[in-house]
Amino acid sequence: DWPHIQRYAKMVYMDTDVLVSKNLTEMFASTDLEGNGALYAVQEGKLNRNQYFESRFSIAGYSDEERQRMRENKIEPFNAGVLMFKVDRAMLQHVRAFKKFMVSGLGNGTKAFTDQSWINYYFNKRLLTRATLNQLVQLYPTLGVWYPSAYLLHFATCSKCMCSPEHAKIAHPLRLCRLMTYKVPGASKVPLNERIGR
Repeated sequence: DWPHIQRYAKMVYMDTDVLVSKNLTEMFASTDLEGNGALYAVQEGKLNRNQYFESRFSIAGYSDEERQRMRENKIEPFNAGVLMFKVDRAMLQHVRAFKKFMVSGLGNGTKAFTDQSWINYYFNKRLLTRATLNQLVQLYPTLGVWYPSAYLLHFATCSKCMCSPEHAKIAHPLRLCRLMTYKVPGASKVPLNERIGR
Protein backbone atom coordinates (compact mmCIF):
# COMPACT_ATOMS: atom_id res chain seq x y z
CA ASP A 1 0.00 0.00 0.00
CA TRP A 2 3.01 2.33 -0.34
CA PRO A 3 5.02 1.66 -3.57
CA HIS A 4 2.48 3.37 -5.83
CA ILE A 5 3.03 6.76 -4.13
CA GLN A 6 6.81 6.62 -3.80
CA ARG A 7 7.22 8.50 -7.06
CA TYR A 8 5.74 11.58 -5.35
CA ALA A 9 7.57 13.90 -2.96
CA LYS A 10 4.49 15.13 -1.09
CA MET A 11 1.05 13.72 -0.40
CA VAL A 12 -2.22 15.19 0.85
CA TYR A 13 -5.10 13.18 2.28
CA MET A 14 -8.62 14.64 2.17
CA ASP A 15 -11.92 13.51 3.67
CA THR A 16 -14.87 13.14 1.30
CA ASP A 17 -16.41 16.37 2.64
CA VAL A 18 -13.48 18.48 1.42
CA LEU A 19 -13.82 20.57 -1.74
CA VAL A 20 -10.82 21.72 -3.78
CA SER A 21 -11.24 25.43 -4.52
CA LYS A 22 -7.93 26.20 -6.26
CA ASN A 23 -5.18 24.45 -8.22
CA LEU A 24 -3.22 22.35 -5.72
CA THR A 25 0.04 22.59 -7.68
CA GLU A 26 0.73 25.97 -6.09
CA MET A 27 -0.12 24.65 -2.64
CA PHE A 28 2.35 21.79 -2.99
CA ALA A 29 5.04 24.10 -4.37
CA SER A 30 4.67 26.69 -1.60
CA THR A 31 4.50 24.28 1.35
CA ASP A 32 7.80 23.19 2.85
CA LEU A 33 7.48 19.84 4.59
CA GLU A 34 9.92 18.74 7.23
CA GLY A 35 9.76 15.01 6.56
CA ASN A 36 11.05 12.44 9.04
CA GLY A 37 7.53 11.47 10.00
CA ALA A 38 6.15 15.00 10.50
CA LEU A 39 2.40 15.17 9.87
CA TYR A 40 0.89 18.50 8.77
CA ALA A 41 -2.74 19.31 9.57
CA VAL A 42 -5.24 22.01 10.56
CA GLN A 43 -5.19 23.03 14.21
CA GLU A 44 -8.54 22.68 15.96
CA GLY A 45 -8.77 23.81 19.55
CA LYS A 46 -6.21 23.89 22.35
CA LEU A 47 -4.92 21.37 24.84
CA ASN A 48 -7.11 21.20 27.92
CA ARG A 49 -8.51 18.70 30.38
CA ASN A 50 -12.10 18.73 29.12
CA GLN A 51 -13.38 15.17 28.80
CA TYR A 52 -15.29 15.82 25.58
CA PHE A 53 -12.23 17.50 24.09
CA GLU A 54 -10.00 14.60 25.08
CA SER A 55 -12.30 12.10 23.35
CA ARG A 56 -11.97 13.94 20.04
CA PHE A 57 -8.20 14.33 20.10
CA SER A 58 -6.98 11.37 22.12
CA ILE A 59 -7.91 7.79 22.98
CA ALA A 60 -6.58 7.77 26.54
CA GLY A 61 -5.96 11.38 27.48
CA TYR A 62 -2.54 12.95 27.96
CA SER A 63 -0.52 12.96 31.15
CA ASP A 64 0.64 16.25 32.66
CA GLU A 65 4.16 15.44 31.50
CA GLU A 66 2.98 14.78 27.95
CA ARG A 67 0.98 17.99 27.90
CA GLN A 68 4.04 19.94 29.02
CA ARG A 69 6.22 18.37 26.33
CA MET A 70 3.56 19.06 23.70
CA ARG A 71 3.26 22.71 24.75
CA GLU A 72 7.03 23.17 24.72
CA ASN A 73 7.17 21.77 21.19
CA LYS A 74 4.06 23.69 20.04
CA ILE A 75 2.11 20.50 19.40
CA GLU A 76 -1.60 21.28 19.06
CA PRO A 77 -4.66 19.07 18.50
CA PHE A 78 -5.73 18.86 14.89
CA ASN A 79 -8.60 17.99 12.61
CA ALA A 80 -7.73 14.83 10.67
CA GLY A 81 -9.82 15.68 7.60
CA VAL A 82 -6.83 17.09 5.70
CA LEU A 83 -3.36 15.66 6.27
CA MET A 84 -0.17 16.46 4.39
CA PHE A 85 3.22 14.78 4.62
CA LYS A 86 6.49 14.15 2.87
CA VAL A 87 6.83 10.74 1.29
CA ASP A 88 9.89 9.22 2.94
CA ARG A 89 10.99 6.09 4.77
CA ALA A 90 10.33 7.58 8.19
CA MET A 91 6.66 8.26 7.37
CA LEU A 92 6.29 4.77 5.92
CA GLN A 93 7.52 3.31 9.19
CA HIS A 94 5.09 5.47 11.15
CA VAL A 95 2.19 4.50 8.89
CA ARG A 96 2.92 0.83 9.48
CA ALA A 97 3.37 1.34 13.23
CA PHE A 98 0.17 3.39 13.44
CA LYS A 99 -1.78 0.69 11.60
CA LYS A 100 -0.66 -1.95 14.10
CA PHE A 101 -1.34 0.41 17.00
CA MET A 102 -4.91 1.17 15.90
CA VAL A 103 -5.81 -2.39 14.89
CA SER A 104 -4.50 -3.69 18.20
CA GLY A 105 -6.42 -1.04 20.15
CA LEU A 106 -9.67 -1.72 18.32
CA GLY A 107 -9.20 -5.43 18.90
CA ASN A 108 -8.85 -4.76 22.63
CA GLY A 109 -12.08 -2.77 22.68
CA THR A 110 -10.55 0.71 22.99
CA LYS A 111 -13.25 3.31 22.37
CA ALA A 112 -12.54 6.58 20.58
CA PHE A 113 -14.35 9.43 18.82
CA THR A 114 -13.18 8.49 15.31
CA ASP A 115 -9.92 7.76 13.51
CA GLN A 116 -9.07 11.39 14.39
CA SER A 117 -8.67 10.42 18.04
CA TRP A 118 -6.19 7.69 17.15
CA ILE A 119 -4.17 9.82 14.72
CA ASN A 120 -3.90 12.70 17.19
CA TYR A 121 -2.85 10.41 20.02
CA TYR A 122 -0.17 8.62 17.99
CA PHE A 123 1.45 11.66 16.34
CA ASN A 124 1.01 14.15 19.21
CA LYS A 125 2.65 11.88 21.78
CA ARG A 126 5.62 11.49 19.42
CA LEU A 127 5.80 15.28 18.86
CA LEU A 128 5.37 14.79 15.11
CA THR A 129 2.33 17.02 14.59
CA ARG A 130 2.67 20.27 12.64
CA ALA A 131 -0.76 21.92 12.81
CA THR A 132 0.15 24.67 10.35
CA LEU A 133 -2.25 24.26 7.42
CA ASN A 134 -4.87 26.73 8.68
CA GLN A 135 -3.88 29.31 6.06
CA LEU A 136 -4.38 26.78 3.27
CA VAL A 137 -7.49 24.98 4.50
CA GLN A 138 -10.72 26.61 5.62
CA LEU A 139 -12.36 24.51 8.32
CA TYR A 140 -16.15 24.84 8.69
CA PRO A 141 -16.56 27.38 5.85
CA THR A 142 -19.67 29.54 5.67
CA LEU A 143 -22.00 28.73 2.81
CA GLY A 144 -21.79 31.16 -0.09
CA VAL A 145 -18.53 32.79 1.02
CA TRP A 146 -15.37 32.79 -1.09
CA TYR A 147 -12.06 32.22 0.75
CA PRO A 148 -9.27 33.64 -1.47
CA SER A 149 -6.34 32.06 0.41
CA ALA A 150 -7.89 28.63 0.89
CA TYR A 151 -7.06 25.79 -1.46
CA LEU A 152 -9.33 23.38 0.37
CA LEU A 153 -12.71 23.84 2.05
CA HIS A 154 -13.41 21.29 4.76
CA PHE A 155 -17.07 21.23 5.74
CA ALA A 156 -16.40 18.65 8.45
CA THR A 157 -19.89 17.20 8.49
CA CYS A 158 -20.42 16.20 12.05
CA SER A 159 -22.78 15.73 14.98
CA LYS A 160 -25.54 18.27 15.65
CA CYS A 161 -23.87 19.46 18.83
CA MET A 162 -20.85 20.68 16.85
CA CYS A 163 -22.39 22.05 13.68
CA SER A 164 -24.13 25.31 12.97
CA PRO A 165 -27.61 25.28 11.34
CA GLU A 166 -25.89 26.01 8.03
CA HIS A 167 -23.79 22.88 8.24
CA ALA A 168 -26.80 20.80 9.25
CA LYS A 169 -28.17 21.49 5.77
CA ILE A 170 -25.22 19.70 4.23
CA ALA A 171 -24.84 16.89 6.73
CA HIS A 172 -24.79 14.42 3.87
CA PRO A 173 -21.72 15.05 1.66
CA LEU A 174 -23.57 13.92 -1.47
CA ARG A 175 -25.95 16.89 -1.11
CA LEU A 176 -23.08 19.36 -1.04
CA CYS A 177 -22.81 20.14 -4.76
CA ARG A 178 -26.55 20.61 -5.15
CA LEU A 179 -26.86 23.07 -2.28
CA MET A 180 -23.79 25.23 -2.70
CA THR A 181 -22.83 28.16 -4.91
CA TYR A 182 -19.88 30.49 -4.53
CA LYS A 183 -19.83 34.26 -4.59
CA VAL A 184 -16.76 34.80 -6.71
CA PRO A 185 -15.98 38.36 -7.85
CA GLY A 186 -16.80 38.71 -11.54
CA ALA A 187 -18.33 35.25 -11.80
CA SER A 188 -21.94 34.27 -12.21
CA LYS A 189 -23.63 32.04 -9.69
CA VAL A 190 -23.18 28.56 -11.07
CA PRO A 191 -23.95 25.45 -9.02
CA LEU A 192 -20.77 23.67 -8.00
CA ASN A 193 -21.82 20.38 -9.58
CA GLU A 194 -21.93 22.13 -12.96
CA ARG A 195 -18.50 23.72 -12.49
CA ILE A 196 -16.56 20.74 -11.14
CA GLY A 197 -18.27 17.96 -13.04
CA ARG A 198 -21.01 15.60 -11.98
